[in-house]
Amino acid sequence: MSIAELAELAKPPEASRLLTHAPKSTPEPGRTVVLARPEDLAGEAELGLEEYSLARCLAGEGYDGGGGYIGETSGRVVIAQCVVNEARARGRTLTALLTGADGRYGSQGRQVGYASTAQDPNRWHGQIARYVLAGRVPDLARGGRQFVPPSFYLGGGPPIQNGVEIPGWGQLLDSRFASSAWIGPIPGVNTYHLVVWRREADPDIRSRSRELLEETVAKGDTGPHPGNPDGSWLGKILTVGALGALAALVSRYAA
Repeated sequence: MSIAELAELAKPPEASRLLTHAPKSTPEPGRTVVLARPEDLAGEAELGLEEYSLARCLAGEGYDGGGGYIGETSGRVVIAQCVVNEARARGRTLTALLTGADGRYGSQGRQVGYASTAQDPNRWHGQIARYVLAGRVPDLARGGRQFVPPSFYLGGGPPIQNGVEIPGWGQLLDSRFASSAWIGPIPGVNTYHLVVWRREADPDIRSRSRELLEETVAKGDTGPHPGNPDGSWLGKILTVGALGALAALVSRYAA
C-alpha cells in the first residue's frame, strides 16, 4: 500500500465516520478518562485491540503540516510507526503503552504518558493503523520512536497542558539529544510541524543532527519536505545515520 493509495482512502465521505462514541469523564481539570474498556471499544469498531489503540492515538495526535491528503497521510503514518517502534523497544503492547495505569484511554499527561488517546477514531484512522501494523506501508519513521510538533513549542503553546508542565523548545532539545538524533527530513512531511527522533549512541551524530534540525526549524514553516514519501532517494540520503557515509562517498569521488 503506497502513501498515495492510503491517502485515497481518506477521500470518501464514510472515511470520516467515527468508529466509536466512547463515554468520557474529566475527574480533574486537564485530565480526560475514557470510561469504556478498550476491548469493548475495539469490538464495537470491528478492529483488533492493537489496531484500535493505534487508531485512537492517530485521532488524538493530529498532524497539521499541509500537503493535502498526501501530507496528512504521511504525517499520520510517521506517528503510527513511531508508536509501534516505541512499544517494541519497551517490550510492551501498543495498548499498554497508550493507556493509563487503570488500563483506560485518555489524554496525554496525567492519564496516559506517551500519547493522547482521548479522541474517538474515524474509519480512516483505523485503516492507517491496520496497514501500518501489517507492515504494508513505506517505513517513513526510519526507526524513530519519539515525535513532536516544533510549531507547538515555537508558536507559543501553553506552559501547562493536561496538568503537565510543558518544557521550552531548548529544554526539549537538550532532553531528546542526550540520547537520540533527529532522523532528518521526511519526504511529504513538514518538519516545522513534525520532528522524529531515534536512539543514537554516537554523540557526534547527535550533535550534528541537532545543528541541522535547529537550522531547519529556524527557517519557519516552509511547507512539506519535497519528494515522494513512497520512495524518495533524497529522504534516504538525508537520514542522519547516512550523513557520515555520504560525506565519505563524496570525498572518495572528489579525490
